[in-house]
Amino acid sequence: MQLERRGYVKAGHWTPEAAVEHPEAVRQLHREFLRAGANVIQTFTFYCSEDKLEISGNVKSITGAQINEAACDMAREVANEGDALVAGCVSKTPCYVKSHSEPEVKAIFKKQMDDFMKKNIDFFIVEFVDHVEEAVWAVEVLKTSDMDGVPPGECAVRLVKAGADIVGINCHLDPLTCVRTVKLMKAGLDKAGLKAHLMIQPLGFHTPECNLGGYTSLPEYPFAMETRAMTRWDIHKYAREAYNAGIRYIGGCCGFEAYHIRAIAEELAAERGFLPPASEKHGLWGAALEMHTKPWVRAKARREYWENLLPASGRPYCPSMGPPANQHAPHCLVKCPQNAPGILERLDAGEVVVGGAGAPWILRQLHREFLRAGAIVIQTFTFYCSEDKLEISGNVKSITGAQINEAACDMAREVANEGAALVAGGVSQTPCYVKSHSEPEVKAIFKKQMDDFMKKDIDFFIAEV
Repeated sequence: MQLERRGYVKAGHWTPEAAVEHPEAVRQLHREFLRAGANVIQTFTFYCSEDKLEISGNVKSITGAQINEAACDMAREVANEGDALVAGCVSKTPCYVKSHSEPEVKAIFKKQMDDFMKKNIDFFIVEFVDHVEEAVWAVEVLKTSDMDGVPPGECAVRLVKAGADIVGINCHLDPLTCVRTVKLMKAGLDKAGLKAHLMIQPLGFHTPECNLGGYTSLPEYPFAMETRAMTRWDIHKYAREAYNAGIRYIGGCCGFEAYHIRAIAEELAAERGFLPPASEKHGLWGAALEMHTKPWVRAKARREYWENLLPASGRPYCPSMGPPANQHAPHCLVKCPQNAPGILERLDAGEVVVGGAGAPWILRQLHREFLRAGAIVIQTFTFYCSEDKLEISGNVKSITGAQINEAACDMAREVANEGAALVAGGVSQTPCYVKSHSEPEVKAIFKKQMDDFMKKDIDFFIAEV
């Protein structure tokens, strides 16, 4: 969903040709999740079977194999930038509903499996499969390398008997509903005397009124789901509930963004023994607000405030819940037969796996997304970039305001030149004004930043005070 919002995926068929057409966007998304604390980079291959691509009409000259292989290369590239594993994503096939032909469906799964095996992925994830029979066929194929009315416990038993190493839930419903469902799967396995690791990758949206049809039955799906978005504090609660339920592969699906993954990593930092790189710029439970100039904002720098907050929707005449129209997708992981993947070893050792450094590629990619969305002005990423603000913040030690301003101008110009866009130098308020009200001192700070921008030949200034 993130790439649809950013203009790289077409809603409806949700096919992943962006892995070939816009690799920089997919690579950037992987990096954001890695930086947020993800241990697993999942290939951008959802709905990448030849039959689905043909039906979608979104691609003409790109094959499923090209998408699968490009997606694997990108996932591995980013995974190698950290200590992450690569999961090959396999999803349901249109031909199952059309023909119910076991040989035909298994041939499609095998074709995708063969693409992944060439790229030496670490393990498979089978997701968004509506029917147990199709999920079982997928597991049977991948271990060589109607979901309707089937209780979660029985579903888990059938998948484990088919060879799945890890079972759980993904997509369609909100986190706490999915946690309850995985608990039912665990109960079914316990009753059958079977053991498997548990995983969960729910929506990043509130969907309490949804039935088996999931969020696709909501009036807001798919273009107005933002009002249902989970806060980072909702995700803290979800991560703790999932962990307490015995789930050790904890991630997210549609609606999850990098800051949600960071929330999982921060909530379980004690269990995992470390915080992700992205936490360097995030005070736990609002701690960074202690530096705010407004006392009512400083008062929010405590865990109790955020844990007990009941967020407003800001939409006074909208219902709190919508009337859904009217199957929950099982989720299973299968170990690659040829590789020593590490995922089961990590889970067997009791590790918590989260699925799902100030780097210039983040800013460059953000500029490109705004340009692609229609912006004709690229504003430099220089808000609060005055020497006095940098000194007070304590966030930077060896980087000067001039270095930041000049690097930001270069990136903004680089992206602006990719389209017919102008570059605006962003100048913002100075802490010294509140502190001293000294006109010479404040003007000197503005002039210093202006001089940095003038060296880089920006088109105009924006002063945000």
